[in-house]
Amino acid sequence: MKFLVCLLLIAAVLINSAMGSFSILALKHQCKSYCANAENYAQDLLTEAVGAENIQLIQNHAENDFKNSFPQHYEKIVEMKEYLESCEHACDSLIQEEIFNYFQ
Repeated sequence: MKFLVCLLLIAAVLINSAMGSFSILALKHQCKSYCANAENYAQDLLTEAVGAENIQLIQNHAENDFKNSFPQHYEKIVEMKEYLESCEHACDSLIQEEIFNYFQ
């Protein structure tokens, strides 16, 4: 479900940003930029939620330690990680579809 929502969101952003056809490289760049911006936003949210001093601690912890160290934020961290992974996957699918359409 998250993948479909992410795919639709990316498609909407890309359609709104250019009304004509754009090259596959431009599509790839825009899509990857969108995911990178989402990752930066997620990092900012995480920093805000747990505090800047705990970010390094989080990065050094194994996943099970996450639950113990930051139980109140664990679910949000996992959800954001899944969203970012689905963003990358949605980008790849969108680019593959564009390549397929280009060669037809």
